[in-house]
Amino acid sequence: MDTPQFVITEVHDIPNRGGLVVVGRSVEFTGIPRLRDAATGRPIRVLGVDHPTPRTRLTGETILVVDRADGVHVGVGRVWVLRRTRFAVERTDRISGRPWLFVTGMTTIAR
Repeated sequence: MDTPQFVITEVHDIPNRGGLVVVGRSVEFTGIPRLRDAATGRPIRVLGVDHPTPRTRLTGETILVVDRADGVHVGVGRVWVLRRTRFAVERTDRISGRPWLFVTGMTTIAR
């Protein structure tokens, strides 16, 4: 099973937001993902998943709000990966046939 990735395409530092707004391409997921930086292995503190916009719905991108303390690991082109846990189980959707990665108690991810 390949490790699901989040590739950063845009970063916005909006002062009145609680963290950095990071736009990227990834597998589909629900919930707040537990990510780590692919280059350093350092955990990324995801504060939340923002509402999709009309543009991100068309492009398939995801908007995350990330702790400003992790700013050194935030940049266009940077790759984050799902932090592996012993609770990850791969399944196949019975209707669509698409593979899903179920992460118990944290995140559900579609590939």
